[in-house]
Amino acid sequence: MKTRLKWLYLLLLVATVAAAGSFVAADCASQGVDEGDSAKERADRPADTPAPTSEDAVAPPAALEVPANALRFVRGDKAEDVAVSVSVGTPGHYPPREGEVGIGGFFELPELLEVSVWSEDVNAHEVYARSEDNKDAFWSVLPANRDPNEPQVVTLRPASPIKVEVVDPAGEPLSGAKVRLSRGLIGMVHQTQMTSDAGEALFGAIPQGDFQLSVYADGFVRHTRHLLHAYRADSEVATTQVVLDRGATVAGRVIDEFGVPVVGADVEIIPVSPFANEILDADFLAQVGVASQIGKSDAQGRFSMGGIATGGVQVRAEAVGYGSALSALIRVKGNTSTRIKDLVLSREVRRDDLLVRIYVRDASVELNSVELRVPKGKNDAGRLCRGQRVNARDWRFVNCGMGSRELVATSAAGVQLHWEGMLEAESEITLNSPRRVEIFVVDALGSPVSGAMVQIWQDGRLLLDANSLGARPINFDTALPFKASIVARDARRGAGQKVVNIGANAANQAANEERAVVTLDRGLFELSLPPGVVNSGEEIEGYLGAQIVQDDQQWIVDFVAEDSSAGQAGIQRGDRILVVRRVGAKVEVTVSRDGNRIQVTL
Repeated sequence: MKTRLKWLYLLLLVATVAAAGSFVAADCASQGVDEGDSAKERADRPADTPAPTSEDAVAPPAALEVPANALRFVRGDKAEDVAVSVSVGTPGHYPPREGEVGIGGFFELPELLEVSVWSEDVNAHEVYARSEDNKDAFWSVLPANRDPNEPQVVTLRPASPIKVEVVDPAGEPLSGAKVRLSRGLIGMVHQTQMTSDAGEALFGAIPQGDFQLSVYADGFVRHTRHLLHAYRADSEVATTQVVLDRGATVAGRVIDEFGVPVVGADVEIIPVSPFANEILDADFLAQVGVASQIGKSDAQGRFSMGGIATGGVQVRAEAVGYGSALSALIRVKGNTSTRIKDLVLSREVRRDDLLVRIYVRDASVELNSVELRVPKGKNDAGRLCRGQRVNARDWRFVNCGMGSRELVATSAAGVQLHWEGMLEAESEITLNSPRRVEIFVVDALGSPVSGAMVQIWQDGRLLLDANSLGARPINFDTALPFKASIVARDARRGAGQKVVNIGANAANQAANEERAVVTLDRGLFELSLPPGVVNSGEEIEGYLGAQIVQDDQQWIVDFVAEDSSAGQAGIQRGDRILVVRRVGAKVEVTVSRDGNRIQVTL
């Protein structure tokens, strides 16, 4: 028998045995179940002797056909037929069977199909019924009818509502929390409500008795308690308050065997069983209401799930087209965060392995890594395959598949070389050599400048941050085509900017270098780069909380109060401003002091 069913039957049997001793004996007496005459009494009764009648067993209308294994519902001591809403939970049938029964009508019970772990019949149903006017109800476990041809008569007793207030540890109401009411820890029938904006859930027409209350909300630990409900004839509603504690968080990532993120994988937090030395299945736990969290991995394969109770858990992941993975046992504690090792799923779909021989026009260029990616608009778009080096020229891509691919090769110098085209099981490709850009900085008269700040910006990304070398160039290697802006700043001489645009056809030219000369012929506060740059002296003074003065091309910090932003960040009087830029909610300030570049964040 499967583990899931084994646990279901084990826990169900415990609940059923307890119910048989308490619910059936007590509830059937207090809530009114008339099982009718015994089979022996019916057999001993003469054929012409009418069946005994009582106020609790009114004969149904003769014209109404009675189905097998049926229930008939009456109200109170006078045993008046009553219209009801019914929900019946039966082993082997999920979800519970529900229906409406008119006055004098019958409700047919599902067939009992299941046996316990000891191969004994589980002869019980759980029944919840409430009258049409919500004044009376019945909720208990009923044994199977001894005579399937005779209906069991169920008497509804006065019922009253239950209100549950759900708050967080600070006492603030929690809206959207799930509140579950059942007859036992694992009820075959249960009622679930969502809390309102005021953090309240209301259950109407609940008969008196012992109930199990479970409350859970995202980011909080599930709360379970016994609830003893007594009937109230007055207008007051029985109210109980539940405080949900913030639980632990478990985060991680789901990838395949090649390190590619698995998107949309089902991720389950599985608590260790308190009953035995094995792991309970999360699907089963979710059905029966024991604490378990179920989520999915995002576009980067990441997941983060909170509201986990203190204790031991395992994390399981599975996805369509992949196998499954189970983490090692981890211990978590409330209001803390734990990151686990990547969960690796093996692909069930097998693709061709590729062997690609890669040449670079400049034979001296060494490749450190190579990746293939499926282009946009293709099946599996974005899927990444990492190459495995076979020798100096050959790279193997396992389970990557043939077809249109984008290739990115990274050289030992960190330059990315790109190629796009069709690949077969064995292919040869040639990459353009990296292009070297030689960068010089000169002043307005054309004289070389040493120590100027030099940056290369491309689409908001910083590609290079260096200092000029006077008559010697700054060497920057790049793949083609290449277009970017070079920005140079010197605290005494001003600033300059130059756009470099090298087309792909430059790879066929004999020269392998490109020269870029940046002239410092503009003011420090006249450039549009870097992104977020602040070019207003007044605004800069506001950020610094200090005064700055201009001396030709220089902007010098004049007065710095110790309690100002600049003073607390370590900026001193006499520092020369190079650049001020906004980075998110903060401000980044770069100054020159004694020929050294200093950067602080305000």
